[in-house]
Amino acid sequence: MSLSTEDLRRTAANAWAEARRDAPAPTVRFFASLLEHNPDAPIAMFHRARSLDFSGRPDLALPFYEAAFEAGLDGDELRHAFAGRGSTLRNLGRMEESVELLGEGHWRFPEDAVIQCYLALAMYSAGRSAPALALMVDLAVERIDDPDLAAGARSLRNYAAALRNGYWTPDGGASR
Repeated sequence: MSLSTEDLRRTAANAWAEARRDAPAPTVRFFASLLEHNPDAPIAMFHRARSLDFSGRPDLALPFYEAAFEAGLDGDELRHAFAGRGSTLRNLGRMEESVELLGEGHWRFPEDAVIQCYLALAMYSAGRSAPALALMVDLAVERIDDPDLAAGARSLRNYAAALRNGYWTPDGGASR
C-alpha cells in the first residue's frame, strides 16, 4: 500500500531515528522495502539513496538519487538530496559533475550551509582551492556569531572576493 507524502516523511524520520552507523544493514533493508511499496514516490527514492550512502555504498546510492531528481523530488528532501548526490559524485571521483550539481543546489538554496560546505569540498577536490576557501570564508562571516569575526568581516569579505576573482597569490599577496 502506498503512503502519502506526509506519512512517508514521518516513517522515514522514525527509521532514521533508529539508524545505527555500526549496523547499517537494517536501515538499508527498511528503505529498500519502503521504496518497493512506494515505487513512484520520489521521497522513497531519496531515502533509499541516503540509506545506501549511510552504509558506505555511494556507487549504489547514485542511481536512486538520480531517479528521485527525475521523479520530481521537492521540499526539504530536494535540498538534502543536492548535498547527498553532490557529495556522492565527489566520492565517486566525478568532481566536475559534483561542482556543477552543488553549484545549482547553492543557487537554489543559498541559505543551506551543508550544501555550501560540500560545494567547497568538491571545488577543492576539483583543484579550485581559492574559490573553495572563499566560499568557506563567506560562510564563516555570514554564519558564525563572534564579535571578533564581525569586527574583521569587511577585510575577510575583501579577501574572499580576491580569492574568488583570482587576485590572490599563494604567498598571501594580492596580484592586483
